[in-house]
Amino acid sequence: RLSLLVERWLLYGDIAQHSNRTRESRQERMRLFLWWVAYAGVKEIGRLEIMQFLAYLRHGHETKSPDGSG
Repeated sequence: RLSLLVERWLLYGDIAQHSNRTRESRQERMRLFLWWVAYAGVKEIGRLEIMQFLAYLRHGHETKSPDGSG
């Protein structure tokens, strides 16, 4: 369901004639978002989850896995 909503949103950007750079940036962010939702085991998406994702984008590389391997 979420991937369908993302696909529709990205398609809207094409229809609205957003620049290639804007569409490519959004596509990459949404690819990462869908990955993160699965990785983090997110069941519902609200304001908090979006904020957590944005924080992950900013600091995710600093996070260590439970075994400390990074």
